[in-house]
Amino acid sequence: MHLHLVWMLVGICVLYPFNAIAKKIQQEYEYRSAPIPISQFYDNIATEDFDGNGGGYATEFLPTDELKNENIRFALPKWGSGRPDNFISDKQEILVHAGHTREFHVLYAGDWIDGENGAEFEFEFQNGGKQIVQLSVKNWWDLHWLNNGAIQTPYHNTPDGRNYNITQMHHWSSTVSSSSPLKAIRFPPISERNRLHVFAITLVPAYPFDDDLIAPSPAISVKNVRLTTLKNGQGDSIVEVTLANLRALTGSGFAFASEHGSSAHLHGHRSPRRPHPDQNQQILGNQPETEARDYQHYTSTILTGPHEVIVRSVNGHIGVRTVTPGKVFRLMPGDDTRIDIGVTFDSASHGIFHSAMNRLETIATTLGLPVSVLRWFSSPKLYSEVEVIVISLETSSPIVRSTGWDLDLGNVDTLKDGEFWEPTIASLSRHETPRWWNNAKFGIFIHWGIYSVPGWVPKGYYEEWYNWWLHNPAQPSNILWNYHRKTFGEDKLYDDFIPEFTGAKFNASEWLNLFATAGAKYFVLVTKHHDGFALFDTHNSTHRSSVHLGPKRDFIRELMDSASKEHPTMHKGTYYSMPEWFNPDAGPYGFGNWPGHLARGAYNHSLLEPYTGRLEGKDYLRDIQQEHMRILAQEYDTEIMWCDIGGPNRTLEFAAEWYNRATKAGKQVTMNNRCGLVPDFDTPEYARFSSIQTHSWETSEGIDPYSYAYNRQTKDEEYRSAETIIQTLVDIVSKNGNYLLNLGPTGEGEIIRAMVDRLVEVGAWLDHSGECVFNTTYTFLGAEDGSFRFTTTPKSFCMVSLSEPQDGILVVERPVPILPGDTITFLGDKNAKPLPWSYRNGKLVLIAPKASVDAIKHAWAFKISYSDAD
Repeated sequence: MHLHLVWMLVGICVLYPFNAIAKKIQQEYEYRSAPIPISQFYDNIATEDFDGNGGGYATEFLPTDELKNENIRFALPKWGSGRPDNFISDKQEILVHAGHTREFHVLYAGDWIDGENGAEFEFEFQNGGKQIVQLSVKNWWDLHWLNNGAIQTPYHNTPDGRNYNITQMHHWSSTVSSSSPLKAIRFPPISERNRLHVFAITLVPAYPFDDDLIAPSPAISVKNVRLTTLKNGQGDSIVEVTLANLRALTGSGFAFASEHGSSAHLHGHRSPRRPHPDQNQQILGNQPETEARDYQHYTSTILTGPHEVIVRSVNGHIGVRTVTPGKVFRLMPGDDTRIDIGVTFDSASHGIFHSAMNRLETIATTLGLPVSVLRWFSSPKLYSEVEVIVISLETSSPIVRSTGWDLDLGNVDTLKDGEFWEPTIASLSRHETPRWWNNAKFGIFIHWGIYSVPGWVPKGYYEEWYNWWLHNPAQPSNILWNYHRKTFGEDKLYDDFIPEFTGAKFNASEWLNLFATAGAKYFVLVTKHHDGFALFDTHNSTHRSSVHLGPKRDFIRELMDSASKEHPTMHKGTYYSMPEWFNPDAGPYGFGNWPGHLARGAYNHSLLEPYTGRLEGKDYLRDIQQEHMRILAQEYDTEIMWCDIGGPNRTLEFAAEWYNRATKAGKQVTMNNRCGLVPDFDTPEYARFSSIQTHSWETSEGIDPYSYAYNRQTKDEEYRSAETIIQTLVDIVSKNGNYLLNLGPTGEGEIIRAMVDRLVEVGAWLDHSGECVFNTTYTFLGAEDGSFRFTTTPKSFCMVSLSEPQDGILVVERPVPILPGDTITFLGDKNAKPLPWSYRNGKLVLIAPKASVDAIKHAWAFKISYSDAD
């Protein structure tokens, strides 16, 4: 009787708050994914010998039947029992005859463990056209840095037992040209390393329009809805809604031009100006009948004008209410847009729910019933069903209403009892890069330490690894070993450079002014590299620091304090090496090139070199690594924890503490993918992704083409030019990345003139063209076309040419979201007058004053401003 009562009460508490309104209002155009059968190609067993060395995925952790990720469905293979479940890409071809297609999705993994490589897919269309897209193939596991795979397992199997590194499968997507039906997909050739394994592919169809219709409508659909863990500037929780225009791109001929000067001569025909509502017939009469029809098809399939996007609950018991509507002004066929919506929550039902659960636990305890089952119901999995409504502000009427979206309110800090972030992978993997980081785009990295004193390595080596190269190998075949002996003598130990690390020319204000002049929005300073020497106050964890030794200065404090006072909008980050090469306290956790034992003399192997400043009796992970990260977070208020190498760690405990502290303070912080666990963003090093990555990422590399730290071997003319830096930045931003450009000061703390000059030149370009970099995002239809790179904002679309327009004429041969009445400005022109332009059959032609174009160097940025976005 009592047991029945308990479960009846549980049923009431659990089911009643989740009671959803039964009536569903379907959006007119459904976003749907279509898995494509590929089992005929399977030639590899991922659960037995995935990598060719006997390593395989742990079957017990792999999902079965279907995976749904970001609203995309993948049909999964059958795992285990010796069945092939994937194929190694090697020029396979699939004839799909899929009709008009807008997206290609693949579930894959690379079988190497030390970095990505490129792989090109080819799409062939019924009209004979072809499209090449490139995937950066991520590894199935990696010791030093992590990626957020769609499928993650805690370990994988090897012939020697289990390897307890997170092992993954990845989801990558690409836009597909929808102007002609897709006919075939050709896979990349096999690679020598990091072979691409394909588990599943899925296509998303587009809606072609009926040629008989004079004015077909946009096919607007809600593609995805997710509750982020972020807050907007007003402190509201952010729901991110992705809208898609599922209409296929038109491939027919049409033309129109700007209102700011004729460009008809560019195409040899008259182009219509934007008509008034009652002038349609007159304007269309300027063109042949078929061209007029195609013009109507094009303009009518674009979503135009101001629209608001709101999210609201369809369940009266768990209220989700929009307080800051999202905005959308333009969405062309084949394109997507991601919209932030500020929401608040009615937490009354949540409180009732937990109060009821507490009462039930009391009852269960009294009756001698297990409470563990009841506690499962009070876990953070609390869902609310919501609908998304897109409202035209011109007509004050909804144009899209989409229901059936479940928001996990476990992502809401205000609805969580106790601390929001918990020291678990499940909790911390929900964390993501803040919007300020996404919008910042450009940061400065600084490598500076003891290694900066000798400041020399052979070209092609990292100078900050001086102490490692000195000892590995410690023999005459080692160029650096010979250099050190000749320059400093055999008795000179690495730690003997500590007194020479003076920082005499270090000036925090001058550094920060330079960063600001360069246009950087954040900086990351090395606080401790693999040599274990810290530039901050490590208290009594170790005295191997610049506070206790050498200059007796807290360089990190000086820089952080100056930034807060003099550049309060510049965000602050700290690099921290997780392991140390030669710290004996790290010995129990040593691995690979980080053995964690005292170094033997480079010229006298019987000598054990001292580890100056080390304090006895420390557990490396608890008393040094975790303690240092806490100090940087709590005492130095870092906003970016930029770890390196990974390996053994206590990151879960640290991250939960740090995130909870930041949440309470109203701050939003972030952590990279080298802290061992729970990454927010990926970090390719001296490399960059070749295609759009929807997950946050950041390329880091030095102005020095080979080294982060200062290397006196590098000549002034060998440093990256301003043009290379600018074009690299633009390319990275177009693919949804950030660019962290490194400086290597001398041992005295001087940033040499060659580096300064380049940064000043970069800043000058960003002063006039930064609108196409900062606060932008990638465009779903593609990041690049030839020398062009594209970015977008809700009210504009940017085209940056990496080659100088000849005679001021610019031709963009891809669809762009432009309509009659829009204006195009050349951001390098101080006068910024609208330029004449013409758009025909997916080709944009514009004319800029040649003198203005000639006056700009490095990259040429043009911005389309939407006329109806005011």
